[in-house]
Amino acid sequence: MADRFAWTDGQLHMGEIIIATQTGVSIQDGPEKTAYQKGTITLTSHRFLWKDNTSQIELPLSYIVYAEKKDASLTSKAKIVSIVSSVQAPKRSGPFISSRYNEIQFEFKDGGCNEFLRLVQDELVKKRWLLEPIRPSASTSGREHRGISSIEQNMHHQLNVQHQSISGAFQDLNKLMEQAKDMVYVSKAISAKIQEKRSDLSSDETIRFRSYLLSLGIDNPITKESAGSKYHIELAKELATVLQKALKDTNGIMTLSDAYCRINRARGFE
Repeated sequence: MADRFAWTDGQLHMGEIIIATQTGVSIQDGPEKTAYQKGTITLTSHRFLWKDNTSQIELPLSYIVYAEKKDASLTSKAKIVSIVSSVQAPKRSGPFISSRYNEIQFEFKDGGCNEFLRLVQDELVKKRWLLEPIRPSASTSGREHRGISSIEQNMHHQLNVQHQSISGAFQDLNKLMEQAKDMVYVSKAISAKIQEKRSDLSSDETIRFRSYLLSLGIDNPITKESAGSKYHIELAKELATVLQKALKDTNGIMTLSDAYCRINRARGFE
């Protein structure tokens, strides 16, 4: 009856107490070995709890008719054989779909079988699960509490990420402001010479202005003069081009303030 095992989170229910814990315990479905080997078994007033590094499962004591010891042999350690009731129980999600045996064996590879069996038999006599029935509301309340804590932690993390992103954006803005005075001077000088239709732009000024544009990510900026009636269409294409690489680096997500600073940094010469 290994199919009576169900998945669990290992949390104790209201009114449930731990009786004993033993390591190195393997589970058998009747005489057949299972994948659940050398884990830790805990006896509570209501259940068997078994866990290893990857799984946690439970077996209510109310399913157990009686338990007895099976002595060690040359090939195996001492075991507790638990005979499981054949009365149909509500099916819960668990590691075993079905079973053709009416017993579950716990093999104690690290010893401790005798004392553990004594405590199991004692709990089967007391039947404390009848005196203190498991209250689903307690478990549910615990999950809700953990859920609220998880939401709060996620919100705190998101706020930190947003704060870091905004801080980074304003750092970019500060760097832009540091260069702004020099950039404005050069751009005004070139603009004035163009308006005067003078062709005596020095090569140093041209190279200097060109290097500013390249460092800002735009090698051929769109202006109203160059684009004419298609200015807004061409400007939209330019914005998409500038932001495309940045979005790839940020997994497709960018705050509006970050995008604003990047675009203004790239077009700050106008």
